Amino acid sequence: LATVAWYRRDFGRAIAMYSDVLSARSRLLGARHRDTLKAQFDLSSSYQLSGDLVRAEKLLRDVLEQQRQAFGSEDPDTLSSLNNLQGLYYLSKRYADALPVATEVFERRRRSLASDHPDLFTAQHNLAAILFQLRREEEAEALVGGALEGRRRVIGRRHSGTLRTWE
Repeated sequence: LATVAWYRRDFGRAIAMYSDVLSARSRLLGARHRDTLKAQFDLSSSYQLSGDLVRAEKLLRDVLEQQRQAFGSEDPDTLSSLNNLQGLYYLSKRYADALPVATEVFERRRRSLASDHPDLFTAQHNLAAILFQLRREEEAEALVGGALEGRRRVIGRRHSGTLRTWE
């Protein structure tokens, strides 16, 4: 039900429900269980989308630290949390903070994924967007060009991800 509330953009309800899920999972599974951390990640996302970026960042940083300790830095869930952290910084217009995080996500995805994996193109696009905001246009253009070409080749010219990169 929390996910339904989230998709309906009823973030107050989603936050309350994810808080309950997190408490139950912590009690039953332990604080470092993957499902518990997923609930905390979802709660953080709800706070972020509700506009409470301070609370979202605190929760997300905690999730990320626990994921790194429990599963390692290359784990897909850890990388997803790291990607969300750079996104939170981007939304907050904290581009200098976002840059090293986005660079880490891109580098780790480049090492761990196939060269034609859509998540790699997303990481490349995100890094380019941050570089553009930091007025590093030449670097941004090179990265976005690679992401656009890859997306066109792998997911097609008319896919929403390709169109977003093309913008």
